Amino acid sequence: MAKNYPRLPDPGPHIRLADFFSWLSHERKLLLIFLVITAIIGLLAFSAHLAFNRSEKAVVAVLHNNEMLRMVKDGNINLARAGQLPRLLESSVRDVELIRQRIDKLKGEFIAIGEALSARQNGGEEQRYVAEFLAAGMELYAAMLAVMPVKAEMMAQFSTYHGEVLPLYEILQERELKHVKFVHEISGNVEDGKQLSGGFDHRDCPLYTWLMSSPDIDADVSFIARDELLPLHESLHRTAAVINGYIARGDISGARHFLGQTRTNLEDMGNLFAGLSSLSRSKYQTAAGLFAERIKAIDEWYVAATVAVNLLEEHLQASMAGTTSGFMRMISSRTRGLVTLASVVGIVVCLLFGLYVIRRDVKLMDLAIRDGLTGLYNRRYLELCLGNECCRADRYQDKVCVTLLDIDFFKNVNDTYGHACGDLVLQEIAALLLRNLRPSDVAARYGGEEIAIITPATDLDGAVAMAEKMRRLIKACEFNCGGKLVKVSVSAGVAVFPDPDVNSCSSLLTKADVALYKAKNNGRDRVEILS
Repeated sequence: MAKNYPRLPDPGPHIRLADFFSWLSHERKLLLIFLVITAIIGLLAFSAHLAFNRSEKAVVAVLHNNEMLRMVKDGNINLARAGQLPRLLESSVRDVELIRQRIDKLKGEFIAIGEALSARQNGGEEQRYVAEFLAAGMELYAAMLAVMPVKAEMMAQFSTYHGEVLPLYEILQERELKHVKFVHEISGNVEDGKQLSGGFDHRDCPLYTWLMSSPDIDADVSFIARDELLPLHESLHRTAAVINGYIARGDISGARHFLGQTRTNLEDMGNLFAGLSSLSRSKYQTAAGLFAERIKAIDEWYVAATVAVNLLEEHLQASMAGTTSGFMRMISSRTRGLVTLASVVGIVVCLLFGLYVIRRDVKLMDLAIRDGLTGLYNRRYLELCLGNECCRADRYQDKVCVTLLDIDFFKNVNDTYGHACGDLVLQEIAALLLRNLRPSDVAARYGGEEIAIITPATDLDGAVAMAEKMRRLIKACEFNCGGKLVKVSVSAGVAVFPDPDVNSCSSLLTKADVALYKAKNNGRDRVEILS
């Protein structure tokens, strides 16, 4: 039998809420409450799922950017290490192969970093920045490898002689002079009727032993020396043995007859010595010019790679911040409370990581532009700053001056009191300069004991006055080196841009350097300019 459920009243034009609840039985009320609670729980669960899903995506994006930033930092460190190698190449004489191995090792590490970055990049702008960074880095390493054969050509014009590495033309000139003296000795002994003291076996001559034990010298010089010079050299020494035999038998006229042959041999050898010296010097100068051009190309690619890696790093940091905030805005207000703690932790982690990145950036930048001993700027930063100041002076019709300071007889300080004392003197002079220069002036360590000062918006008289002030302050100082008071003086050369014979940064430095040497030649402890 069907149950008689109470019917709803005729709604008429409106249904009252009281009528609706009166229609619900107890079972229906429980069912409705259960469904509402289930819907609320389901909605909360769905909202929480969305929140955590979006939070997970945000965390994945942050972790991705963190990993990318770590690899970019590794690439930046790799470039910083590579940037030191050109200076080693410029100063190295016999470590070329070792430097090549270091380049190959750093290039391999850079390729591994590039492959990892390419595999993890997300496309779009990030892909473009990664591609630009990797392209600039590979061009840098290609330029560094391209300079190695040129350096090898330069080194082929040097050889080890009597324990020293000397240019070939100096060795050839020294051996030519020795053989001239040898022939003069033969001539004198013939006239005096005295036997020679030696020199009969050409294989005992240093020229022969040097050529035979130097396989790494220039191939052209070696070929000509062995093919043409050594036969004349052997003939000269054999003729000396014949002359000595005539002298021993008392046949001076016979000795004089062969004396002419020695002079002919010497003249022919002299022509070869001169030609070989000229050939070696010419090949070295050509290689040195090409070497300077390729070092310049390396510096340009180094700057390009550094700019590219900084742009990539800035993009990743901006992307990390933007991605995190974007996902967090997508979380609804009803579920935001569920992820507040995670968000706070994420923000704190991002801030800490950002502070770490900034601190590391500042440290890397400081290492890249500062001299480790004195705390002054290094030469690379000096050249960059000077280029900017010259452009500014040219644009605004202003002046900029460069002063080169050099500590007089600094080698004597090192030899007398030790290198630790020399380092102390350099550090205290640097500190003195930083205390007394204007905030706009730039002081940099230019060489071993040379310091360059850029004074923007300063005419020549003002720069000379500044240099004279620094000279007097340094001369008045006493440096305590282990209980011994040491005093030094400095010489200075000043130049201004623009000037009739100064139209570039390099010519400005050159003129200041010439003025410095003028101060050295005029007695030191003075400031000089070139009229």
